[in-house]
Amino acid sequence: MPFIKLRLVVSVIALCGAIVGCSPSTTSPTPSTSSTSTQTPPFTLNGKVLQVGTSNGIPSATVTLVDPSGTPSTTTTDANGAFAFSGLATTGSYTLQAVASGFVPVTATISIPVTSFTINLAPVTPSQPLPVLSVTGQSSLSAVGQTSQLKAIVTNPDGTISDVTTVAKWSSSNTAVAHVSSSGLVTAFSAGVTVISATLTNESGALSVTVTF
Repeated sequence: MPFIKLRLVVSVIALCGAIVGCSPSTTSPTPSTSSTSTQTPPFTLNGKVLQVGTSNGIPSATVTLVDPSGTPSTTTTDANGAFAFSGLATTGSYTLQAVASGFVPVTATISIPVTSFTINLAPVTPSQPLPVLSVTGQSSLSAVGQTSQLKAIVTNPDGTISDVTTVAKWSSSNTAVAHVSSSGLVTAFSAGVTVISATLTNESGALSVTVTF
């Protein structure tokens, strides 16, 4: 009989091990993580600021903790991304913000006391260069009825150049001085200064045109 009981115990242990091995726990990444605490006041909060998806600490990040009464405290992370706040007198909901150059700021709400808190910051995505539209041509006219053909040129981020004169939308800031046609042809009417603009989608360019008699 003792031999039979031993085999039963071993079988149960093996079964439990198989279940754990077949069903590992998984968690999704979150902007911040914390662990509960059994501290008594005054409380201490230790934390880290990490680059999201890595274990790399972000040094020189500015961390601000605002207590339930609205009083802020600020510190800076060390070379490993670690920070600490001590002497926290009250429990409750605190606001924690982390700001670092080159990263998207994060603001989180935490309940004090906690033993540790980790904030993950995502790198700022570099802005993509945009096309540049410029207006070129004769910028001065000296007689009524004199004309000047302007061009609207788009310089693309890859260095290529496109002539968009015939498809751009043209306008004159002072039509009493000079008028511009839908194809970029400027006609002088009277002495003065006007700004001729060309717009295409989200890009625009302009040229100041002076009319003198």
